[in-house]
Amino acid sequence: MWVKKCCKIEILFLYFQIARKEATVGIYRRHGSPYWYYSFTVHGRRISGSTKALNKTLARQIAEAKKIDLLRDQVNLKVKRRMPLQELASEFLDWSKAHKRSYKRDVVLAGHLTTFMGSKDIVDISSLDVEEYKKKRVKEVKGSTVNREVACLKRMFNLAIKWGYLDSNSVKGVAFFKEPRKNFRWFPEEEIEKFLEVSSSRMKAIFLVGINTGLRISELLSLKWPQVDFINGYITVEESKTDEYRKVKMNPVVISVLETLERKSPHVFANAEGKPFYRINKAFKNTCKRAGIAPASPHAMRHTFASHLMKLGVDPYTVMELGGWKSLDMVMRYTHLAPDHRQMAVNKLAGIECLKNAAKSLQCSNGEPESGQRKLIKINSAPIAQ
Repeated sequence: MWVKKCCKIEILFLYFQIARKEATVGIYRRHGSPYWYYSFTVHGRRISGSTKALNKTLARQIAEAKKIDLLRDQVNLKVKRRMPLQELASEFLDWSKAHKRSYKRDVVLAGHLTTFMGSKDIVDISSLDVEEYKKKRVKEVKGSTVNREVACLKRMFNLAIKWGYLDSNSVKGVAFFKEPRKNFRWFPEEEIEKFLEVSSSRMKAIFLVGINTGLRISELLSLKWPQVDFINGYITVEESKTDEYRKVKMNPVVISVLETLERKSPHVFANAEGKPFYRINKAFKNTCKRAGIAPASPHAMRHTFASHLMKLGVDPYTVMELGGWKSLDMVMRYTHLAPDHRQMAVNKLAGIECLKNAAKSLQCSNGEPESGQRKLIKINSAPIAQ
């Protein structure tokens, strides 16, 4: 119903504009040209051009149609076509398949969303609808899973705006469920030694590069030799989780490990056939088992990188930059491992020469500060002369 009303309003407005004197469309021929040309004004701006038409009546119709299109753009009255969520989800998955590595996960997330409200038009979906979805869905799965699904819906709507299907994101303000902070697994120095003792040569190389660079496991396993710059001492990360290009500095340990590897494959870490490793979870956990330490996933290498930097007193901003984290909150979970930064901060003041000298002079005064303080009190308490 609202589409019909909108169309009527649009048509009435456009006819009103065309009826105005300034909206008159002029049709004329140029000397030596068989085509008819148009000329009209839109909000004080002169528009002219060729209709590519030989017939005057047809040329006038073309010119008036162009005039209507320009007026429609001026007042932003383009009617959005109706689109159910299921149709938007289909286009989103096509986009996801071409642009994201988590396409299979998006298929699952979008499937749950369309099951609940797939037939509903995207212009009619409100934040209240999403809250109802959350209320029902959280009875079936964890809140963190619902958060991933809502995030997927928000992404769909943002793309719908970009593609011209929506003017605004009606679900942008929907809040996520609060998720408990998980304890992360990292390797203390003694566990690093045990892990390296029982590792294969390939696992040892992956582990040493991982804990010395902080690369994500996907970045580590997809690493290729052209990304390694031995001359300038850095690794270029071209495709990351955050879609950001960054350069990771290499320390002497990383350089030494990479120089020992064979270059029979474009990939830095490859099997005997020269093919890259896609998953090392099972091999990583088996190595932990042989080492007699608690099981861990390969992501623990990234936690180990950040944890040891914080223990060594590196500031959180530098750790964030080195690891490619997008927010400081992601790094602050490692701060409990750092030395007391407040004590370190006030200790720096003690290094100022004049403060140190003043403290030494007080130590050598043998009680003079107290007598001086008594004199000061006596002077301050004396009556004011009249």
